[in-house]
Amino acid sequence: MKKLKQKIAEALFLASMLILFFLLAINTVKGQEKTKFRDLESALSSPDKVEWLILRNKGLTRFPIEITQLPNLKFLDLSGNNISELPEEMTRISKLNYLDLSGNTFSELPKSISKMRSLNVLRIGYLPNLDLKEAFSAIEGVKNLKVLDLKYDNISEIPYSLQGLSSLKSIDLSGNPLRTVPSVLSKLTRLEVLYLNDDLELDLDRSMKALIEMKGLKELHLENDGLSMIPAEIMYMKKLENLYLSNNRINVVPPELKKMEKLKFIDVSRNPVNDPTKQLLAPQIRIKVSEK
Repeated sequence: MKKLKQKIAEALFLASMLILFFLLAINTVKGQEKTKFRDLESALSSPDKVEWLILRNKGLTRFPIEITQLPNLKFLDLSGNNISELPEEMTRISKLNYLDLSGNTFSELPKSISKMRSLNVLRIGYLPNLDLKEAFSAIEGVKNLKVLDLKYDNISEIPYSLQGLSSLKSIDLSGNPLRTVPSVLSKLTRLEVLYLNDDLELDLDRSMKALIEMKGLKELHLENDGLSMIPAEIMYMKKLENLYLSNNRINVVPPELKKMEKLKFIDVSRNPVNDPTKQLLAPQIRIKVSEK
């Protein structure tokens, strides 16, 4: 009986601890939610509390200059609007970590963006009017940038000035008319993730030299690129862990991939691959195929 009571007491203690942990987790989430705002009026009513401001698809035609009155703002999403001009004053948001300006109509980035020392993530995709030369000139000064999104910006070449982004870990160049992988990317020694999806003009054979020189690359996205084969040279990408090749025309997975010691996952779904699980892969490599 004594042992039974002890076990019941232990069970009740464990249950109470779990409930306490659950309540603390809920309160933490609620506390985080209080920092997120989805309209400017509410944000301006409590400016010191605002850390996240999401004004996506609000029909804005100008950059809301009032945003500069939010001293603790860290996350700003203005994507999917019709903003035609960006003011120099936007760089006053000194604590900003994440900035999404995708899908607007402005043509220039303010050169003073280089003064935004806290900026880690910059998304400026789907900008048909963007002056790319001026944009790259502005971006190269953002020394702490880790993620850069340039999807569908009609980029055909990348200037060497981009190598100044020494902290960059991820770049998305999907949907741009790139014939080969820009060699300047190999100068970005901390780059780990590269997106090159939706580029039917990409010549992967001619791009292998640049890809192999990207010594730290761990994740490569080549989805919907019209590829009919995977070059055997890919085995020389020593650090590659994840390879995404869905929605291409690949019918053979080269056996050389089993020599890639770091490779953990390959996605060949939506390809006419004949039973890839029997073709090549080492036991440590997971492979995703199309569901039948």
